[in-house]
Amino acid sequence: MRILSRLSLTLSLCLTIAACSGANTGLHNIQFSGAAEAFPADYQVRARRYLGAEAGLTVAVSYPRLTLGETALSPKRWYVCLRGLEPTGSAPDGFRPVLEIAENMMSAQSRPGTYDVVLVLRASGTSTAIKGYDSPLCREGRYEVLAAA
Repeated sequence: MRILSRLSLTLSLCLTIAACSGANTGLHNIQFSGAAEAFPADYQVRARRYLGAEAGLTVAVSYPRLTLGETALSPKRWYVCLRGLEPTGSAPDGFRPVLEIAENMMSAQSRPGTYDVVLVLRASGTSTAIKGYDSPLCREGRYEVLAAA
């Protein structure tokens, strides 16, 4: 009985450590400002600018959505997701945090192996690209084929 009790305690600790290895809510994702940058009506132009020579490919772009600002006091920023691009690396196939696995099981929109590029559109006209696989930001987007220039 004593061995079973220790085994149960050890298993509980292992599960707790595994759960803590995932994305946690913290100070880095708090947003105090309710303001948002102006809607980027030129989001398709900016996406084509980012694509450059790859602009001729059949790429889907999502309708812009809001995300957190750069700091807790900054206005919220807009982003779009690009799909249909060639991956720059291979899909992760190693250890994944327990919380990520649970989130993927619960999310009807989860598409493991889908390569996404999140394009954060800044009010200054610049953009930042975040490349990855099955980004939670891109799961529920409305997509349209990126129109030719």
